[in-house]
This record gives sequence, structure tokens and C-alpha cells, in this order.
Amino acid sequence: MLILLTIALVAATALGFTQPHAGSEKKLAAQQLFRQTLSARAALSLEEYIRQLERVTAFDGKFAEAFHELGRAYIEQETIAGRDRAIVALERAIQLAPQNTEYRYTMAKLQLRRGAYATAKSEFRKIMKLDPMDARPYYQLALFREEDMLHYRDMVSPHENATIYFYEFANKDFAEAERLFRSAIGLDPKMADAYHHLAGLYFDAQLYEKMATLMEKAVTHLSSVDLFLFLGLARQQLGKADAAMQAYQQALELMPPADRAFFYSLQTVLSPDSLKIYERTPDSLQTQRQQLFWTARDPLFLTEANERLLEHFGRIAYANLRYGIPEKNIAGWKTDRGQTLIRFGQPRWRTRTRADLGTSATGRVTLNASKEFWDYGDFQMIFEDRFLNRNYAFAWGGVGEIDGKVIFDEKIRELPERYVFPHGGGRLKLPHVIAQFRDRQNPDSTKVEIYFGVADSVVYSTKPALHRGLFFFDENWSVIRQWREKRRLVNSTAAADHLADRWPVRMRPGTYQISLEVLDPKSSRSGAERETVVIEDFSAERLHMSSVVLAVADSSSSVLELYRDHNVHLVPVFLQEFFGETPIYVYYEIYNLALDAAGRSRYHLDYVVEPAPENKGLISRAAIRLGKLLGWRRQRMTIGSTFEAAGGSHDEKLYQRLEILGQPAGQYHLTIRVTDRVSGQSASRRVTLAIKQKNENND
Repeated sequence: MLILLTIALVAATALGFTQPHAGSEKKLAAQQLFRQTLSARAALSLEEYIRQLERVTAFDGKFAEAFHELGRAYIEQETIAGRDRAIVALERAIQLAPQNTEYRYTMAKLQLRRGAYATAKSEFRKIMKLDPMDARPYYQLALFREEDMLHYRDMVSPHENATIYFYEFANKDFAEAERLFRSAIGLDPKMADAYHHLAGLYFDAQLYEKMATLMEKAVTHLSSVDLFLFLGLARQQLGKADAAMQAYQQALELMPPADRAFFYSLQTVLSPDSLKIYERTPDSLQTQRQQLFWTARDPLFLTEANERLLEHFGRIAYANLRYGIPEKNIAGWKTDRGQTLIRFGQPRWRTRTRADLGTSATGRVTLNASKEFWDYGDFQMIFEDRFLNRNYAFAWGGVGEIDGKVIFDEKIRELPERYVFPHGGGRLKLPHVIAQFRDRQNPDSTKVEIYFGVADSVVYSTKPALHRGLFFFDENWSVIRQWREKRRLVNSTAAADHLADRWPVRMRPGTYQISLEVLDPKSSRSGAERETVVIEDFSAERLHMSSVVLAVADSSSSVLELYRDHNVHLVPVFLQEFFGETPIYVYYEIYNLALDAAGRSRYHLDYVVEPAPENKGLISRAAIRLGKLLGWRRQRMTIGSTFEAAGGSHDEKLYQRLEILGQPAGQYHLTIRVTDRVSGQSASRRVTLAIKQKNENND
């Protein structure tokens, strides 16, 4: 094909196209050669294509379309000289056809690439006047305003007596950028980039409702990965996790497989050492590790969506919008700011200094680059615009200065990633106690009782129907069992200002990761408590004790009732806290007591209440010792008692009222030891409790 097309062009030259004489002949020859050159474009090298277009313009110096095409070809050379030649060619095209907006648009885009922003803006404004219905110049001018808004939004200029802020400039740029983006969308409802950037504008201004409405409109016109990602991001900020996940899933389905895999990849969130291991892991095992990683970080299993994974998707989407460098084909997630954002999220505060001139120690005038500071509360990241192109990178550390890259590398070794789940605007505290007993119905299982409360004044006063969930996972965070239900919690005298509940389940012995969760569907506030629990095996034929449960006497709630007989009704105390005058009960069970020849069990009980070691600093410990010597502080004492007991069964259910009135406030350990007088075996349990005074803050 190349040979035939080349022959055709050579034949055209031989037929007289190189040396036409009359003006009309030259014009006709130029048009014919131009059409042949365009038709042969795919078969010609760029240099051959340029040579033929130069021949066309040589035949007809007033052929505007040919000069425009020649300018575009020069641009493709990707050289400074090529861009300079393109300027000359495009200027000639515009001179010949000043009303042609396409020629001006090509010139404006070229001036953008050359950094001649004022000239580019001028051309875009001329296009708007020539053709007010062309959406492109509105979009391009909006990008300038958007960039200025981002530049001034966080900028400060410290002076000796005051600090100057640039909010007014940023607000004006925001309003104009919004107007121009909306104008572009109105003229071209399928301009995806305009939707995308306007959504980013709304995100930065925290106008999430506007952002969601815009994206919902956009996806009715276009099926774009970026638009669905930003729709998910908007819904996520509005607390609509399930709807956000739906939008993200639509974006993932539109992605090529490699891009989709990157969104789940751990390469942007692991520590350097873990990343080396991860990259050497086979693909199939990488997938398993990804599932474990993201599942373990799901903050609320009660919801269908994994909010941590949603946050990760949103961070990547925002990084690619705000921090990408299109002219260098660098994705936003690869930049220094993009990597920081993906690992740690949006900073609490962001400030930017203006570039200015300074003087070195030798008296030489230096340029102090604009710096951008991201404050996360407990650490700060520093970036700088060292090349004055607004592409901020980690600040270089000079003599006596902090290097931004060093800060980042040290931080990701200590804290590879961070996410703080908002819990609907306020986390519900869930104090709880987990107790284990033998399952008399199924010897292969253990009866697990979870007693918990919700520590929240609003929930306590309104008493809404709450969603509650209990989830058991294995060591790889694969679900073993789960329960979800909606119910109203009850008042308990065991803890003031708490609603309380009880959750009995049966589980096989083993080690589990568990998550106890509560969600208020009206306010979206939630709470979750995670811990590793070893479920004991009570099936062996030896002396066993159940968990020791601290309780109070309370006959008002059958829902929370732990034990009852004709003398007492016991309710667990999930706070493990008691005021000095409150009677404290303990409940526990003994299994596999041996029986003597008369069919009777005989066993010895030891109760010891002793002060828990105080975790104090050196100065605090010295002050406590001095206070004891001078009589300022009552000493906490060890209290003990013993009992001999007998029964007619292998198993016993026991409760005991503890008499520790008058003990000073503090943490105590209660140890109960059972010794079987028949078999000689013994078993013991320890539980921690707190004694508080009435005037103590009970939060």
C-alpha cells in the first residue's frame, strides 16, 4: 500500500503538479495534491506527510486549510522547533480565514502547551465571540479559573504584623469557573470533562448535594468511568454507602481489567517491607491477601458496602483528577500528593505559601518556591512548586530543613495508611462483657453470652429501634457466622444513661475475630467493637469454671437477666464499674465436680480481691507513696474469704455477694479458685472491676 501511494504522489508530480503555471492551475494542483496527501496519511511517515503539505502550501500560499493541517503536523513532531513552525503555519491559516474557529482552537491549544497562557485565553475568548454556541472555549477558560481557585484557596502570605489570606480571590474564581463549566455543559451535554471538573469543584467546596445531582445528570448522557467514580464519591460523602458502592461498581465494570485490578491492589497502601513481599506473591495469593486486607478494615459489617474500600476508590478518583499531569501522561496517583492522599486521605488543614525571593548565606539572590503544607494533626507533609508549574512535589530538604520525601518514607513505615470512619457524625460507644458457659444442649459447642450497652445520651432519651449485628470471622477474615436484627434496647440499673442488651449465641471452640455493631438508622450513627476471642472447650472430663460475671440485683428486666432464684435476680454489669456502696454479685458455673461414694460433691472456694497494679509514671508513684506515708491517701487492701461447699451434682451454678464496702476507688482484681476435695483438681478465674466514688466522672 505504501509503494502504491508513493507512486501515486510521484506520478502526480510527474503530471505537472510541481510546476503549474497559471494561478488557477496552481490552486487546482494544490487542492488535488492536498486531497491525495490526506488520503495517504496512514501510509506516510510524519516527515513525508509534512513534506507533501509543504509542497501544497508552496503551490497555493492562500490555502488556509492546508496551512492548518501543516500546523497540526508540526505539532505532532513534539519538538520546540516543530511547535515554532506550527505557530507560523497556524498564524497564516488564521490570517487567511479569521472567522474559522477550528484554526483558532488549534492555535489556542498549542499556546497552552507552550505556556503562553495569556495568548491562549485571548484566542478562546475570540472563539466565544465568533461562535457563542461552541462549548469548548467555555470549558478551557473554566479550567484556568479552576486552577486559580485551587491555587488561591489555601494560600497565605505571612507578614510581620499580619497574615494575608486569599479567600476572596478563590471565591471569585470558583463562581466564574462554575458558570463557565455549566455553560459548556449546557451547550454540549455530552462533554464528560466539563462534568468531571465541575464535580471536583463541588467536592472541594463540600457541595456534595450539588455534586451528586450533577453526576446523576451526567451519567444519563454518558457512560464514563470517571463520572461514575465521582458519582460514587458524592454519594459516599452524603453517607449513602450502598448507593456509592453501586456507582463505583458501575465504574469498575467499564474499566479495562488492568485498571480494575489496580483499584483493589494494595501497592499504594502497604508499608515498603510488606510491599516487597506482596509483589513477590503469586497473583492468586495476591487476590486472597487483598480480600483479607479490605475485609479486615471494613468499619461496619452491618452495611452492605465496605466503607474503607469506598474511601480508597474515592481517593484514587480524586487524586487522578487533581494531581495528574496530562502533558507528561502521569496519573495523579503516581504523584507525591496523590500517593499521600491515597494513604492518609484529605488533611485536616492545607496551607500554601507564595513564592518569593530570598538571599543565601553568601548573599546570592535565591527563589523560595511556593510550599504546600498538609496537616494531619499528628504529622505534617510538605510539598513545593520548585519548577513554578503548580505541580507540587515533596519538598527538598536543604541544610537545616525538613525533606518531604524523608517524612513520607518514615511515616509509611510506621503508619502505611489511615482511615477514620465518621460513624454518621458520632461513634456510639459499646461497653461490653463476653462470658462463656458450657452448652448443655450441644457438648461440641460453647454458649457465649455478650452483654453490652450503648453509651449515648441522644439514643438513651429517644430509645429508637436499632440495628444490631454480631459477626464471627476466622483468622483470614472469612465469615464463620453472622447475625443481624433490629430491636429496641432496654434500660438497665447496672449502668446509668445506658441502653442495654444481651446476645446469646452458640459457637464451636476456636479463635475468632469478632465484631459487635449497632446502627441507628435515623441518625446513621453507629458503633463497632472488634477483638480477638478464644472460645473455650468445656467438653473435656476435668474440672472447669465458666467465665466469672459481675452483676447487680435487678428484677426490672427479664431481657438482661443472667440468673434468678427465689432470693435474687441478677443482671450483668457490662461496665465492670461499681460505686463503693453498691452490692456486687459474682456469678459463675463449675463443671465436672467428682462425687464421693455417697454421691456428694465437696469443694473449697477461695475469693481474693486485690488492688490491680497502678500504671503510673515515676513522679505519680512517688506522690502516691508520700501520700500513704502522710495519711493523705487511704491504702487499698487485699480482701479474702474461703468457703467449704457440698452438693449433689457434677455441675453447680453459684453466685456470691462480695462485701468490699469502704474500699478506696481504683482498679481491683477478683480471683476465684475452686478446689475439688474429691478429685484434688482445681480451677481458677480472674476478672477486673473498678470501684468509683459518687463524685467521680462516670464517662
